[in-house]
Amino acid sequence: MDRDKIDRQAVSVTKLDDQPSDAEYWRSRSPLERLSTVEELRREYHEWPEETDDEDLPRLQRICRVRQLS
Repeated sequence: MDRDKIDRQAVSVTKLDDQPSDAEYWRSRSPLERLSTVEELRREYHEWPEETDDEDLPRLQRICRVRQLS
């Protein structure tokens, strides 16, 4: 398939309000799929040109949760 053409069967158009959350999607993926995707993003990040200003680079969201041990 030509990279510039869209596979119309693989694309669905929905309203923004009707889309499921990203968190729901990622919870439905296996741990192996999630790690594989993080690795893919990490590799893409390291392929970016070094002259890119560090402030312009997208970042992963940092999440910190404090849990009470019982």
